[in-house]
Amino acid sequence: MITILADLLISGTVVTLQPSDIPGALAEVVMDNQITNSPLDNGEYQLAMDGLEVGIHFTWDKYQGDDAITIIPPDGVICDPADCVLQLPEGKSGMVILYGWSGS
Repeated sequence: MITILADLLISGTVVTLQPSDIPGALAEVVMDNQITNSPLDNGEYQLAMDGLEVGIHFTWDKYQGDDAITIIPPDGVICDPADCVLQLPEGKSGMVILYGWSGS
């Protein structure tokens, strides 16, 4: 199977949906936050990879200069951290792990 990485470029900040090496994880969303964003970047975006599609809500300067993304997973998928939010200072990278949800 060919794995396609999904990259989203938001005025220099790169958000990637990619496979994960973490046991049990479906994928991970990685953000490399750059100082190049502005309020014009606020909004909704989409990323897809191997049949998995997630929504991304980008918020510029969410808190004291940090930019943030909120991942909107499809039904049956949960995030770690549970709030699906990744807030980062300028020049930093981080990730949210996506898992299949099974339970009641």
